[in-house]
Amino acid sequence: MKTAIYPGSFNPWHKGHTDILLKALSVFDTVYVAIGINPEKDSRPNHERVQEVERAIENLAGRGAAYSVEVHCFDGLLADYVKETKAHAIVRGLRSSNDFEYEKVQQYWNEDLGIVVPVVYFMSDRKLTHISSSAVRMIEKMKIGEEK
Repeated sequence: MKTAIYPGSFNPWHKGHTDILLKALSVFDTVYVAIGINPEKDSRPNHERVQEVERAIENLAGRGAAYSVEVHCFDGLLADYVKETKAHAIVRGLRSSNDFEYEKVQQYWNEDLGIVVPVVYFMSDRKLTHISSSAVRMIEKMKIGEEK
């Protein structure tokens, strides 16, 4: 059974994340959606973040997808989490050449930290390349401002 880790802050989870997860599930038997704890990005309790992602992933069943996904939070280094889970690969999504440049540097850091599993990159659907968690957060803040 081949497992992969799909790490990120996923704050919030959006269609682009779902797109990459579905692509990963077409290759791996199990995908661990690994929510990294970054207090600078999200101060919500871990269980709330896990529940938010689990609710989004529950909707995959309605698409007829057979899948095995586990949602976890982790703190510390991804290298330690990879060793702990004994995953076979890391999954990352790419929207643009900027993402590629960022991911390349991250991979070099991970290699320096001892991660020996391959990183598998999936290109996002072209209709979703403009979607990012920071953009979604900004829109939500603007909507809240309009309601006042």
